Amino acid sequence: MQLKYTLFLFFLLLSCLSVHSQSLDFFREDLSFQLDSTHFTVSGQYYFRNNSLSQQRSLISYPLPRLADGPLFDTIMVLSEENLAIPFQLHDTLISFEIMMQPGSEQTITIIYSQRHNGNYAKYILTTTKYWGKPLQLAEFKLVVPPYINIQTCFEPPDKISEFEGTSIYHWTRQNFMPANDFEIWFEIIPKP
Repeated sequence: MQLKYTLFLFFLLLSCLSVHSQSLDFFREDLSFQLDSTHFTVSGQYYFRNNSLSQQRSLISYPLPRLADGPLFDTIMVLSEENLAIPFQLHDTLISFEIMMQPGSEQTITIIYSQRHNGNYAKYILTTTKYWGKPLQLAEFKLVVPPYINIQTCFEPPDKISEFEGTSIYHWTRQNFMPANDFEIWFEIIPKP
């Protein structure tokens, strides 16, 4: 039963993305990840463009990973450019929402969620970008880590690491980016002395 439901959601996502990929262009994402002792928080800005000559109402499907047992999320928000809440549907590990776009317009949607991690692993799904049929023009990622967390492995080596008051900030910038892997982080929480 779970497999059938997962396959249904996958094909729903695929059909939604492929239908809208001709007129709706997903061309950029700016993501900020934050780890603490219990949670992995994602704040992302997603940039869309309506390439058609008509108004478009588009269903966007957004997959979410399951990182730990128990409730999937503590927080989830979808916001318009005006910082207004956009209604969404949550279907197990997939959220969906509609956006309306005027001909030739661009729109930025913000999605924020926080979920419990298992104590040594966190993940953000990047590889569904391929369902849009072309790479992102620009992708920027930032991972903020407190001093009591040691990053062991990241999805790719960061372009740079900066420090601010003991907090480490990992930075990645990619152009013409078609991710081959998801953004996965393996880490260790350092016990307090």
